Amino acid sequence: MNLVTLENVSKTYFIKGKEIKALDNVSFSIEKGSFISVIGRSGAGKTTLLRVINSLEEADAGQICFAAVERTGTVFQESRLIRTKTVENNIILALKHEKNMEEKTRRVGNVLKMLDLYPFRNAYPYQLSGGMAQRVSLGRALCREPELLLMDEPFGALDAITRENLQNELLDIYRNKGITIIFITHDVNEAIYLSSRILVMGGGKIIDDVPVNEHYKKDGTDFIKLKQYLYEVINNDKEKKIV
Repeated sequence: MNLVTLENVSKTYFIKGKEIKALDNVSFSIEKGSFISVIGRSGAGKTTLLRVINSLEEADAGQICFAAVERTGTVFQESRLIRTKTVENNIILALKHEKNMEEKTRRVGNVLKMLDLYPFRNAYPYQLSGGMAQRVSLGRALCREPELLLMDEPFGALDAITRENLQNELLDIYRNKGITIIFITHDVNEAIYLSSRILVMGGGKIIDDVPVNEHYKKDGTDFIKLKQYLYEVINNDKEKKIV
């Protein structure tokens, strides 16, 4: 079942009188339960794609069709926490439209425990490490119990060990909750490790669409071959046949 379908989606910006085609007739579908990473050079259109799907930007042309998606969650590269609110109160902001206090308490409590944040529930953002702050940001998104989770380079600013820990936590959540995830990253290794499918963008287009089987993650030789192939596609920056 396709959860989201994009058909000929385009978005153009005008910067200092120059036309920038951020998205150029982008079409693809997102299957329910898939983990899709989007990679490509800076300026390829990755973040614009995510923002258009999340209705933070309006496409100039094309259609985006959602099938039974009631709730989405978004995690950005910056944690975007409110400095004057505790961890718990930052997370509960995601439920501002929920009137049932019992339901709010249940969801926030579940997220705090899931992400090992309960001992830090009364801490303020300035008391948290970068990794912990990003964990709170993830918790805020998950608190909505989203069917679709949109993530824009959420681990890009973290150190290697923290990044690896959060990658593993995200995989556990994905496998246990069955959430559909669209994940923007510059890191090809990260994309292969996390994803069931990788979209490569260049010049506002999808230039390749690559399925990622489990053997790529387990076999060192296949992992290296896939990594080399993806770098070749990104560096050539030419439209290739969909595989």
